[in-house]
Amino acid sequence: MSIGPCNGWMTPNATLRKATSAKSIELSYVLKNISSSHSFPFAIHYVENPINKVVAEMFLHNKSQDIWKLMEPVDSFHPNQYAQPLITQTLWKSIMKVAPEALGPVNPNNKKIEELFGNQRGH
Repeated sequence: MSIGPCNGWMTPNATLRKATSAKSIELSYVLKNISSSHSFPFAIHYVENPINKVVAEMFLHNKSQDIWKLMEPVDSFHPNQYAQPLITQTLWKSIMKVAPEALGPVNPNNKKIEELFGNQRGH
């Protein structure tokens, strides 16, 4: 699967790693630009990659240098199960700030569902 960026980041070649990062930043900028300067028959919103905020929160505010604890060490440096809820919380907050209408209203039947099935903690 050489179409993804992982080969570019998981290489000993520093030049290729740097080029991959530069392309990633460029593509993020293009997406942000498209979302703010083009119109579509549907709403489109840009949200920053939530992992950046999670890392900043961990490193800057919690004074933790254990950022490695957020990453899965064996599968191309993807976020692990410790990081996933942090990423989800951060993404949810970003969406609520930028485009709360994207999430829709709270299900009016939530209370009845919980009465019938108990608190399934989001499942």
